[in-house]
Amino acid sequence: MTLSSLSSPQRILQPVKKIYINYRKRASLRKGLKHQDGALLPLLSKSQKDEIDAWYKNYGLVLNDYYFHRWYYEVTGIFSPSCVPECVMNHQILNQFNNSRLSLAWADKAYYDSRFRFKCIGTPHTLVRNINGIFYDNSYNRIDIHEAFKLIEKEETLIAKPTLDSGKGKNIRLYTLKQEFLLIFDDYSSDYLIQKKVEQHDAFSKFNKSSVNTFRVMSWFDGVDVYILLAILRVGMPGSVVDNISGGGFAFCVKENGSISGPGLNLAGRIVEGTEKMISDPNVLIQFYQKAVRSIKKLHPQLPYFGLIAWDIAIDKDGAPVLIEYNLRNPAFHIIQALCGTFENGIYKKLLLEAKRRREYAGTNYYKG
Repeated sequence: MTLSSLSSPQRILQPVKKIYINYRKRASLRKGLKHQDGALLPLLSKSQKDEIDAWYKNYGLVLNDYYFHRWYYEVTGIFSPSCVPECVMNHQILNQFNNSRLSLAWADKAYYDSRFRFKCIGTPHTLVRNINGIFYDNSYNRIDIHEAFKLIEKEETLIAKPTLDSGKGKNIRLYTLKQEFLLIFDDYSSDYLIQKKVEQHDAFSKFNKSSVNTFRVMSWFDGVDVYILLAILRVGMPGSVVDNISGGGFAFCVKENGSISGPGLNLAGRIVEGTEKMISDPNVLIQFYQKAVRSIKKLHPQLPYFGLIAWDIAIDKDGAPVLIEYNLRNPAFHIIQALCGTFENGIYKKLLLEAKRRREYAGTNYYKG
């Protein structure tokens, strides 16, 4: 596309965009010199930068700076032009497949049971759900707060979690004392679940007993087929109830066949000492991963507004997959690439070219009004 073929708004925006991109790249050189833990990031040569720019141009992507490429290089020791920082993933790729206006409502955990229960996957057993301040039981029958307490008072352990905006394990709490159960109704004002804790399979407890450890699997539904892009195994830190890497946990790479490889990495991409010893058999989780993938391939077409989904799936004591959460907005992509590699194989090429086609189509229609 030449400058003369652009509409007036495009002619105005093109040089402004170029100035902004160059500014961000210079700012990255000044400020983005260090890793989170203080280690200096490697500098990139002009030829490496040219290689990165060419890769991004091929897919119509705009890269503001080279910070993530340098971070990936420092963490893995590998230079890759096909690194994709989260800002690019979220604002130039994910938004071409997912309807952001609907994401908050469709991600509401209060409705997981109504959508997926008794289908191809289990869900944590919900005792009480609070939707917009109104209490319901497991079957969505309306109840009052006194009835809600009767449903939980006989339990030994409870998990409470927000149903909206609960990513990264925010405000998920474990209650182990009966005298604390009433506090749940004060700790959460509205939009939350009270559930039994999932009893995970022994193969997963061996990594960490306190947290429910999950497969994080990213899938793409192109309207016809469901593709598995990549997967990791998330493990919580000792004593934590959640497995989130942002909460101090770590993760292993899950290969395409379901085998796992170590060592585990933390949020900063650093090796967690002792994690290699956790994997006595890299094939121990294959059958469970394959079950999770089969469920995802059946579930994803039921969410047609969202082409890219990051699924968190646990395996219960009987070896069955349990849907803990699905993420429609921010899949925390940087650590996944550090573990599993970057956007290099054929399915990524197909995904990126489709995202490019959608951006160009939307842009054409926008300027035509």
